[in-house]
Amino acid sequence: MLFNSISKMMNDSKNAINLNKKTTMKNNFLTLLFALAAVNLFSQVGINTQSPKATFEVVGKPNDVNHFDGIIPPRITGDELAAKTYSTAQKGAFVFVTTPATSPSGQAAHLTKSGLYYFDGQQWVALTKDDPLEMVALRGNTSPVELILKNYLTLDFDQKENYILGRSRSPITGEYNTIVATDSNITSGKGNSAFAYAMSQGKVTGKLNYAAGVSALNGMANGTIAGNRNIGIGPGAMSYITSGNDNISIGYLSGTGNRTGSNNVFIGVGAGSPVVGDRSVSNKLAIHSTPVNTNPNAFWDSITNNYTDYKFALISGDFSERWLNINGKLSVTPSQMPNADGDSSYTKKVVAKADGSFGFATEVIPTPPASGTFVLKSVNGIPSWSSP
Repeated sequence: MLFNSISKMMNDSKNAINLNKKTTMKNNFLTLLFALAAVNLFSQVGINTQSPKATFEVVGKPNDVNHFDGIIPPRITGDELAAKTYSTAQKGAFVFVTTPATSPSGQAAHLTKSGLYYFDGQQWVALTKDDPLEMVALRGNTSPVELILKNYLTLDFDQKENYILGRSRSPITGEYNTIVATDSNITSGKGNSAFAYAMSQGKVTGKLNYAAGVSALNGMANGTIAGNRNIGIGPGAMSYITSGNDNISIGYLSGTGNRTGSNNVFIGVGAGSPVVGDRSVSNKLAIHSTPVNTNPNAFWDSITNNYTDYKFALISGDFSERWLNINGKLSVTPSQMPNADGDSSYTKKVVAKADGSFGFATEVIPTPPASGTFVLKSVNGIPSWSSP
């Protein structure tokens, strides 16, 4: 009897335990069901709030100094993130990179500093990434605030101190070049400056050249500007220069005839420029201004005559041979000249040859005759005493 009673009690207890297990599982299932129903019903989740205003809203506790507000995304090193390969399925994911990637490349090419990054479907991009200047310009936004470029502002795209405001037609392997409002073709050149569509055709391999104006120092003759220290200012100035050095050309189409010459100075519209062909010279000076025919239907305006060659210039010269020519009348303002009357220090006179060249001659006054009346005259430039 006792054994039967104990056995019955054990069976009753076992049945009670099974009943409790079933009841507990049923309650858990109902709780999960209600939770899922609530999520589907409200479709918005809030933390520290019962009325979230978006899909997911977190409300902090700003008045609780012991509560640290904020959301911390996954923290990972750049190298750890670079070891993973994400796809478009992870587009929009964001993480906090604690240290830069050792060798940033591929999807991790921009992991160059610590910070927040998001995956755009192809690469990890910093949330605080600045827009390049061209993107700001393309948006067309303007501002009344002045843009001031101060010292130490660099636009160094290739770590060679090349400053570009515009674009370069070729990759620049040289250094210390400046390109402003142009599409110059500087390649291996160094220390060159191009403004307003200058140096835009031939490859610039020379150094320390300066050009300002459409097609100035353009290298049109053979497609290469290998010369050094040339200065071309004005549309088309020295546009055919190739290997010449130390030339200065100022004015519309000035110096276009010079291609390989050096040490020239051309000043004025069309100065030092023949109508066609190669007129390379060296050590020459040409100061002139040539009439131009304006054609509203053409980009370039034509020069009207051939008085552009250096030898036809109003003022020409040669720095090596040390001569200066004035192709016109020469006059001086008498009131600006010193008075030589009675001044014995003026012992020279200016004489000229038939070809127009001048020279100085010593004024020698012959001794007058001992008696008689005579007049001092100049015969063929030589003073002599003659009877009246």
